[in-house]
Amino acid sequence: MTFQCLRKGAKYDIWVTAHATGCQVTEFVSKLNSRTRNRLFAIIKKTADEGKYEEEEIYRQIGEGIWEFKAQTARVYSFNEGTRRIVLTHAGYKPHKNMVKVERDKALVIQHQYDEWKRTAS
Repeated sequence: MTFQCLRKGAKYDIWVTAHATGCQVTEFVSKLNSRTRNRLFAIIKKTADEGKYEEEEIYRQIGEGIWEFKAQTARVYSFNEGTRRIVLTHAGYKPHKNMVKVERDKALVIQHQYDEWKRTAS
């Protein structure tokens, strides 16, 4: 797994996970209906350019430093790295209450892989 910059903004750089077969986040988002897809891209673009949303309906912490961007039933999970980088880990549909921990744990595993990648890339 590697990581790539998706968008450089005035406030944040948005990075995504990349696998040999592609990027799970962009593949998931590309399959959404156009309204939800455009909304997620607009949220991510605005976050990169203007900063994080304060509204929990759009962007909220789900624990242990993991956040989710929300648009209708779609979710994109992320963590902050430093003061200028947000790393998008994976995406999916709105989880049931008992599945939020599973999604958070997936993001934490990817965060650990990111830390390892960063150490070896330096």
